[in-house]
Amino acid sequence: MNINKIRFVIFCLICTLIRFPNIYLFFHNPLFQTHTLARGLIILLFISLTQQLLNRFPRITSYIVFYIFAVSLSILTAINITSFLSVYKDFIIGIILFFVAYSLTKKENIRTFCFILLCVAMIMLLFELLFILFPNEIGSVLTLVGNDMYLKFFSYQYMRGRLFGDSFTETLFPFVALFLLRSKNKVVQIILLTIITIVFIITVLFSGWRTKLIIYLFTLIGTFFVLLPRMRITILTVVISLVVLFSVSTAFRLRGNMTSLDRLLGQDIEGQQSQINNSRIVFLKEAIDIGLSSPLIGVGLGNYYEHLSHSSQLAKKSYSSAQMNHSFIIIDDPHNLFFSSFANTGTVGFIALFLLIMQFAIRDIALWRYTAVELKLYMISFWGVFIFAFFNPWMYFQTFSWFWILRGIIEKGHDTLNKKNYEKN
Repeated sequence: MNINKIRFVIFCLICTLIRFPNIYLFFHNPLFQTHTLARGLIILLFISLTQQLLNRFPRITSYIVFYIFAVSLSILTAINITSFLSVYKDFIIGIILFFVAYSLTKKENIRTFCFILLCVAMIMLLFELLFILFPNEIGSVLTLVGNDMYLKFFSYQYMRGRLFGDSFTETLFPFVALFLLRSKNKVVQIILLTIITIVFIITVLFSGWRTKLIIYLFTLIGTFFVLLPRMRITILTVVISLVVLFSVSTAFRLRGNMTSLDRLLGQDIEGQQSQINNSRIVFLKEAIDIGLSSPLIGVGLGNYYEHLSHSSQLAKKSYSSAQMNHSFIIIDDPHNLFFSSFANTGTVGFIALFLLIMQFAIRDIALWRYTAVELKLYMISFWGVFIFAFFNPWMYFQTFSWFWILRGIIEKGHDTLNKKNYEKN
């Protein structure tokens, strides 16, 4: 096995570790956690690829450098340097993953990595389903191997009726569909696709997260258009999804339980939904006030929480959420990547992020004219992660990592895959 294949295997291992919850692999020591091991491998892999990266930069590098500069500049106004460094560490590792993914992506291994994502999706899907069916038993296992902070956050969300909001399993649906639809046995296609579609829907509905449902519907419809030549199978998948979606949701509503669909459609139980919606508006208003307190470079990455009380006093409003445990990221971010960017990194950071996202969108639209099926599926998955970041806190390791891994693969496709090899749609 040559060095490039070894690097690709390590890269696949890193992606697998990132997709799993932050659990202890061996001893209850931070060094043996899945995410700690992933960070270490990322740095080692990046060092081994330094020469290769210096020989060829992605075309979009200038926008990324500007974004790094804007985020780094915000340290000048940061009150809590520890909090800044904690978030900045994962931010930089995400950027490093972009360059690693870009460097290792080759036309011949894009499909292999699709298969890796398929396997990871199936493992995570099974884990989520088992927890839904056997919450006490799986919860006991998590208590034994889970990272303390992950367990606190998981327990907090579980009490709110939320599960696996940061698993991103639904963003991997395109890769599952791709491999199933390539099966030559049509009966197997229909049976497996039906079963897996139902499992996806059940886990998404049980999760209680509106965003997961939005992402799943986005990836489902996006996959439908990409795999358009297989019209009958994809139409069947969409029909099955909608039927199961409304059937399961109705069954739970009759039992007095809320699902993701109920929350998305505005169904309210004891005023909970109104309270959540109002709190989101509060988060966004807070972000604007905080950003305006330091309009040029913001208050410092990861320092949104530090300014909540001050901003509330200026607005003459009281926000009880600011008194919650600081360790919960739910109040460390205003639930939107653009508002978060403005509050933490100011106008400079906001402009840098906006320009970067716009470049991603422009380049993806340009590639869509070509029949590079796998790349289109990566694009659908990437924009699914973007949807998550648009509606939720996003400044943590899993989101940063997954966002930049998918983007690195897509950008390599833009820069190096010969478009003449693809037929226009």
